Amino acid sequence: MTDLVPFAAEGERPRLINEVHRGGDWLIRAIKIAVDTDPRPGQFILTGSSRFLTVPTLSESLAGRAVFLDLWPLSVAERTGGPADFFSRLFEAAGSGLAGHGSGWARDDYIRAICEGGYPEVLPLTSAVVKRAWYDGYLTTVINRDISEFAEIGKTSAIPRLLGLVAARSGSPLVVADLARSADLDRTTTRNYLTYLDTVFLTIEVAPWSTNLTKRLSTTPKAFVTDSGLAAHLLGVTPADLQHVGHPALGGLLETFVLTELLKLRTVSQVPVGIW
Repeated sequence: MTDLVPFAAEGERPRLINEVHRGGDWLIRAIKIAVDTDPRPGQFILTGSSRFLTVPTLSESLAGRAVFLDLWPLSVAERTGGPADFFSRLFEAAGSGLAGHGSGWARDDYIRAICEGGYPEVLPLTSAVVKRAWYDGYLTTVINRDISEFAEIGKTSAIPRLLGLVAARSGSPLVVADLARSADLDRTTTRNYLTYLDTVFLTIEVAPWSTNLTKRLSTTPKAFVTDSGLAAHLLGVTPADLQHVGHPALGGLLETFVLTELLKLRTVSQVPVGIW
């Protein structure tokens, strides 16, 4: 298709375009023209497997014309039918909204939830072999297709290793030089690969909290894998492994689980929340 302006203008509204980044700058420009011509909100739903406006191959921007929502894997609230108003209760009268609310879950339940993660495709699977195959296939597809579409990857095999190192060091400051040495990469390549992993929603960085704004913005962040089930897969651990008290992977996986649940609940929270 050589002229995408008529393509963007035709059809009923709202119109959903999946994997919009694959259309390149010309498709983004055509959508921009359509929105500028008819500025009614809600005309397009644009989805993709990457933060498409941060993809280096796209120079066009929809700034001021679009609202961006991150679609995370399923939360525990969604999986169990539980309430998703944690932040409202947390900040209601200094946390009094949480008073008297206990958990019916035991330690085993939390360990199982950590290892299951939230990918809808994985949750129904009962075979450990099939689950491992799904995760391996998912990572291969994201690296060889999604990342390769917008980046030149010199060492494809290094990306899963780097992702595994992020999973192993969850909760620790993100020291690029240390990661580079462990992954057998130079610092620039490591920083670039970390950016690619963030672009395709496999990792997220969390800044440290400080009452000093300058210190808050300059202190080293922490990096996490965006799904605790994927992190457990990368570390090669099972619920049975984590039953052992003092297992070295449990602390990082628990912190990953807590962070990702907070990120999911924040998307539906009536209270504006920043996570540090």
